[in-house]
Amino acid sequence: MEHFKQLKQVAEELNVTVSSLRGYVTVLEQEGYSSHIQRDSRNHRLFSEKNIARLKHMIHLIKNATYTIQEAAQDSVQNTDMIHESLKKNNHSENIENFSAEGNVQELIELNRMMFKEIKSLNDKISLKIHCIKVITQNY
Repeated sequence: MEHFKQLKQVAEELNVTVSSLRGYVTVLEQEGYSSHIQRDSRNHRLFSEKNIARLKHMIHLIKNATYTIQEAAQDSVQNTDMIHESLKKNNHSENIENFSAEGNVQELIELNRMMFKEIKSLNDKISLKIHCIKVITQNY
């Protein structure tokens, strides 16, 4: 059985304030992720390991990759869709729920995608700088 954490516990784990986390989750839900977050009988959010991994990814993008909250939420939701679509295409749709519960696997996939995007971004910046240097040196 999957273990769920409350908002305050997740905020402490992610080293953010409760109000910041609430804001991140609200934007994430607005981007279509609301069906993935459980609620208790008092309508309080309950977070699975998968949800926490998604939020870690989102917070990392905001803090380290200079994404806006909206961009980070969109990226997080798109990654969810890609994972589920990939599983469906490989005829593993019956395993989607089991896979989704595996927070560690999900987190590794997200970290891999995040690192790929960061490497691509750095490569693009380096290429642009090289191009600028070539243009400048050709003009002299």
